Amino acid sequence: NHALQDQHFSLDALEDPAVTAIPDRSLALTALVEGDASAVMQLYAQEVMTRNPLAALSMLAEGALSNTLVMPPGTPEVLTRELLFPYEQGMAFVVALAADGGWKAVNAAYENPPTTSEQIIHPEKYLADEGAVTRPEWDALAAPEGWASLWDVPLGEYYLREHLRTLLTPADAADAAAGWGGDRFQVFEAADGTRLWLLTLAWDTPEDAAEFADAYRAGLTETYGGPLADDARCHATNAGVGCLVTLENGDTRVVHAPTLEDAAAYLEG
Repeated sequence: NHALQDQHFSLDALEDPAVTAIPDRSLALTALVEGDASAVMQLYAQEVMTRNPLAALSMLAEGALSNTLVMPPGTPEVLTRELLFPYEQGMAFVVALAADGGWKAVNAAYENPPTTSEQIIHPEKYLADEGAVTRPEWDALAAPEGWASLWDVPLGEYYLREHLRTLLTPADAADAAAGWGGDRFQVFEAADGTRLWLLTLAWDTPEDAAEFADAYRAGLTETYGGPLADDARCHATNAGVGCLVTLENGDTRVVHAPTLEDAAAYLEG
């Protein structure tokens, strides 16, 4: 399947460094490619099953014997979910495109690839050409004095959902991440190796922002205990403090820092 995709759509040309440098965008592109291949494989298997059931059973047996249907033992669940996402959610994305506009719509997606995992999780966002929101004011979010910037990329709905799973049930994490509109994720490191990260999020609606804030605060409370006496926006964590604030423009900011003093600069604005 990938050979045919490359023949018609030049997969190497899709691997632009500007895309691969952003994990969420790279995940979305991989989901298109693997989802397309998986959907074609499913259709082919269904066709074989209809025409020759014995041949279909032989194909399934060969797949089982080659161990291509299972993850290697000991693979962490978080990595397993990430590895399977392009195949499972990607196939659902491709099926949704085909249902909306036939295989021409799937082929057209290679000319206009999905740019966020949100578009893969919610194909209607891709069909509506809804991309990620960015804010000019996010450009002012610099590293604290004496700290170095390690990471500065969009996190995206998929990876936001994975972070939320450390605090919430899988279903609640998915619900809280839905409505994601865009973000900027930054990680800073001090000279002694101490790290601070912040995530500034835009939302589709104020209701989505409120739902996320309520769920995140509840998750912090359930996991680490109630808010700090010095600042009710923050909770003590196993790595310092975790804080959530709603900004004047309706955006949400999550800050995890070694101390409340380190977090303070990012809790306003």
